[in-house]
This record gives sequence, C-alpha cells and structure tokens, in this order.
Amino acid sequence: MEDKMRRKIASIIALLLLIASLGACSPAKNNSADSGNSGKSSEKTKLTVWQLKPEIAETLPEVFEHYTEQNPNIEIVVDRPGGNDYDTTIKAQMASGVYPDLFMVNSYSIMESFAKGGNAAAITDKAFTSNFMDEFLPSISYNNEIYGVPCEVDGVGIIYNREIFKKAGIKTIPKTIDEMEKVCEKLKAINVTPFSVGLKDSWTMNHTFSLVQGEMMDAHTFTEKMNKGEESFYNKELGNAFDFIDLLADNCNAKPSDSDYSNMCTLFAKGESAMMVCGMWGMTSVLMIDPDIDIGVFAVPVSSNSEDAQLCIDNSAVFCMPPQSTNQEETLKLMEWMSGEEFAKLYAEKCGIYMPTKDAALPQEGEGGWKDIKSYIDEGKITSLPFLYYPPGFDAGIALQSYFTGEYAQNQVRDSWDELWNSLIM
Repeated sequence: MEDKMRRKIASIIALLLLIASLGACSPAKNNSADSGNSGKSSEKTKLTVWQLKPEIAETLPEVFEHYTEQNPNIEIVVDRPGGNDYDTTIKAQMASGVYPDLFMVNSYSIMESFAKGGNAAAITDKAFTSNFMDEFLPSISYNNEIYGVPCEVDGVGIIYNREIFKKAGIKTIPKTIDEMEKVCEKLKAINVTPFSVGLKDSWTMNHTFSLVQGEMMDAHTFTEKMNKGEESFYNKELGNAFDFIDLLADNCNAKPSDSDYSNMCTLFAKGESAMMVCGMWGMTSVLMIDPDIDIGVFAVPVSSNSEDAQLCIDNSAVFCMPPQSTNQEETLKLMEWMSGEEFAKLYAEKCGIYMPTKDAALPQEGEGGWKDIKSYIDEGKITSLPFLYYPPGFDAGIALQSYFTGEYAQNQVRDSWDELWNSLIM
C-alpha cells in the first residue's frame, strides 16, 4: 500500500515538473497594441501606427501599402484611437501599458510631453535624420535630441485669388501695411471684398494674431518668459500688433461675427472675397468647392518695414517611436523609408501634405500656393508658428472677437490674454 502511494506521489510530482517546464518555454505576453506577432519567423511582423489626422484616415494606409508591397514580411495597421479625443486616448493607452510601434502627435510642446514621459525614443543617431529640413529640427527636438520624423509643413499666411488680383491691376504682392491698404482699395474698386473672415470660430483669429506675433518677435523666447511670469502681451515689440487686425476688420465681409470658417472659405472660393488669412488646410477646403481656382500665398504685412513680412511656416506634426515597441528594428526601417523621397512623393500625392524632408515633392492640389511657400523657405523668409507653443487652452481669438465688435479696446484684449495665459500655467 505504501509502495503504491509513493509511486502515485512520484507520478504527480513528475507531471507537475513537466507542466512547469512547458510553461517556462512558452512565449511572454506582448503588450504592444495589436502586435499580432507569434514569434515564428515565417509569419509577418505587424506594425501598429497611430495617427491623429482625420483627413488622412483613408489615404495614409494607401501610402503604407507601397512599403508592404516592397516588404512582404511586414503588415502595417493604421488606427486613430479616440477620434477627436486622440491625445487623451493615446496617453491613457500608454499609461495602461498598450503601445503602438509608431504614433503621430503635434510637434513642439505636445511631442515634448511624450519625450519627457519616456514614451518617445530619441533617434538623433540615426543616419536618416540628415534628410530632415534643418529649418524644422526645433519642432521635433527636446534637450538637443531628435524624437521623430517630421511629417507636415504647415504655413499660415494670406491666401489670395491670383485672377482677382490680376483683374484689379495688382501686380506686386504687398509687403507693408500701407501697400496692403492700397491693395484693399483696388479690390473694393472692382466691387470685391478684400478679405473673408470666420470670426465666429475664435481659432481663426487665434491663428491670425499668432502669425502677426511670429513676424514681430521671437515668439519662442516670448513663450518661455510668459511661462516663467516674466513677460506680458504689453511687450513693446507687439506695439503695432493691432495694425493688421484693424485693417482686416475694416476690409472684411459683412457680419463677420456670424461667419465661421466654412463660410470664410466659401466666400473666397466663390470669388466674393480676394483674400483670407488661413493655413494650408484652408486651401484644401477651397479647392473642394472650386478645384480650378488659381491660389497664391504671401506673408502678412505687419509694419512699414517690408523685411518684417515673413511667412509663418513650421512643421506641425511628428511620427515618434515609443521605446516600449517590441518591433523597434522594423519600425526604424519604416521611419527611414518615411524620411525619403518615395514616401514624400506618395504623401503629397495621396494625402496632400508637404513633407519637411529634403527634395520632398509638392502636393499637386493648389500647387501654386505650395510653390509660393517653398519659395519663402528657399529664400529663408520664414518664421515660426507661435500657436504651436501656446499652453493648451490659450485662444487669443476669444478676446479678438470682442475687439472686432467694439466691445473691447486694445488694452482690454492684452489684459485678457495675460490673464488667460497665467491661469493656464498656474
């Protein structure tokens, strides 16, 4: 009886040891988002890409198809977690231990937050970073390290209708406030409203002030000092900041407070106005209404000095790799491809976006406007986009809505800006 019992116990122990040994050989859990990798070399490596832009939700996967055709061992899954709540969603995902292999975020302060939090890997030592345009390196850098592939040249300035300018006899682009006033008079003489505005959407005026600020001062230094409580919107360099805003208010469509971004673009696309202050996304909106419109872009005149007229251009987004990715080698290969001419050409063609990489192709839609932007870049007549530095929640346009309607004086606007900024950094 005792022998039987001993044999039974020995059998149980042997079985337990066998189970334990099998468990030790099984693969560890992979926390990458939907990695899909089984560890077998014969299966495809699945790379998960998170991107924030709704307008390229369908076209970006088409771009990546060209890469997977050349690399049949790779599968790329593109997602936009959280939709319009993208930033908050991906931060929550990462906090819970779920990571993609590559993710897109806005440049500067947003990207910096991911770098500081240990969720973006530095790629400074990678050879392909030499293909990034030098002008835009600050937008993807933190503590002298590069953290991703820059992926969108964004420009904000005056978009204008070339045909209407020609009809009004305007032969040269205005570079000073006085020249801008004369252009407005010529346009009104042919019964065309000089500017369409979308005052109802405060962000349009936030961008308008931002580009005026960018042309008048070093906005990055200003932001750093504001965040330390050492600066104010009463800064003397912003003394004439309202000159262009006043000109805009005097030469825009009727009932500007009832006009939103969509109406602003519609008025321009239909030829009821000759100009609008907007970024390149506005050009895309206009071309959807009139694909044949001949569009140009120039810098906002902000003073009597023509040299101050510089176009506000920067890289507004970046693709980063989290150090937690379990497919870093393949992700870096993808990032290298994204830094080259083939990706830039496809990105411009399918997504309508100009890559901030050397020798990148220009988007075909609105090519005239993109050529103007490239000319400003090539001539070095560019400055940054200050709204990319603003603390989350800061909107200069809210106070400007009241200024347009006469409810606020200039000092009240400046006070409002100071108070809002300080409330957001406390």
